[in-house]
Amino acid sequence: MYPKGRLSACFTLDVDDNINSIMALAKDIALIQKAGGGTGINFSKIRPERDLVKSTMGKASGPTSFMKIIDTVSDVVKQGGVKRGANMGIMEIWHPDIEKFISLKEKEGQYENFNISVGIWDNFWRHLANNANYQLINPRSKKVWTEVNSKSLFHAIAYYAWLKADSGVLFLDNINKNNVLINFLAKKSSSK
Repeated sequence: MYPKGRLSACFTLDVDDNINSIMALAKDIALIQKAGGGTGINFSKIRPERDLVKSTMGKASGPTSFMKIIDTVSDVVKQGGVKRGANMGIMEIWHPDIEKFISLKEKEGQYENFNISVGIWDNFWRHLANNANYQLINPRSKKVWTEVNSKSLFHAIAYYAWLKADSGVLFLDNINKNNVLINFLAKKSSSK
């Protein structure tokens, strides 16, 4: 029997837009990777860089700054005592920091413990087909932060995938459509 037994090799973790959740995420990742597991995290709930932090009246550092913490945790805590940890970092296409996220690995030596993927929904493809601007939405306020040209954004994804093999793309609608637990999750949410 494996002394560090776990039910899966890879774990998806949730993170909310507050410091307690982000630091709890770092702890959970350390424990999972210590036991030899990998982690996947969608950082889209975290408010964008330069957004207001009401408790301090300061400016938010954005999700990619917290990804640095996770990258360091994964570098320090060896998976099963053997190798560095592995993470899948996800940001959805509508997030205001998406352009920064896409180019995270432009500089050598950063975010080495991450594979990164842009989560794309069907509505983006429709904008791209029409070469239309695409709205980036602040996850905290749910308001439009800015608009970007969908074609330029897609070209940035393709360019960095060619240059650095990151970012990849997750087809979120297809994932949800083929999710074997979708009926269970729908029943669970309707019973609340």
